[in-house]
Amino acid sequence: MQVALLRSLLNGKLFMEWICPAVAQAYHCHISAHATTYREESDIYNDNIVREITVEGVAWNIIQKPPVQQFNSSKMFKLYNDSCCSICFQDFEDEEFVRTLPKCGHFFHLVCIDKWLVQQGSCPMCKIYVPDL
Repeated sequence: MQVALLRSLLNGKLFMEWICPAVAQAYHCHISAHATTYREESDIYNDNIVREITVEGVAWNIIQKPPVQQFNSSKMFKLYNDSCCSICFQDFEDEEFVRTLPKCGHFFHLVCIDKWLVQQGSCPMCKIYVPDL
């Protein structure tokens, strides 16, 4: 028995028959858990509390309300000390359009924050819900 076990270890048979399927199954469970969205979780549990914390985007007319301005490094760095957009992680450049969320004061590239708000509905930095602004 011990000799057969030693042979199966040496030729990889034990690894292929026992270890690989277990690792593959654990990996599949891990990936499946991360692929689940908030909406799917609320459907799974069918719980009103979970539904209330589901994050959804906001309407385009609400997204358009926060002011748009051109980025000015000398002015903006003094006020906010932000050098890059926290959504795309690209540096702000002078004359680029940015949108500033009024209640929290965080600002982002115009295109980045508009796409974000369509999907999420809250400030990426502090999570304040945009319709509440």
